Amino acid sequence: MFLSFNFKSGSIDQKEITTLIQALYELLNFDEANRSDWNSSEKALEIIKKLDQNHDQKLDRNEFIEGCLNDKEICGVLVPYS
Repeated sequence: MFLSFNFKSGSIDQKEITTLIQALYELLNFDEANRSDWNSSEKALEIIKKLDQNHDQKLDRNEFIEGCLNDKEICGVLVPYS
């Protein structure tokens, strides 16, 4: 899987977060298709809703880092087995 972070804008959107989550879990052999309680796209949307402080439907570097450091649920999604 390829993750393209938009370095020019310095932000990451829902599609990119979805790709990030899928890539992380693919590396961990997590089979999303066999889990009825899991959907990467929905998890990405939840992350955007929780962390998007300026409501532009994407996360800048500060929103992303601050959110990951301060939200255990999001940290658990992005850093499983931590």
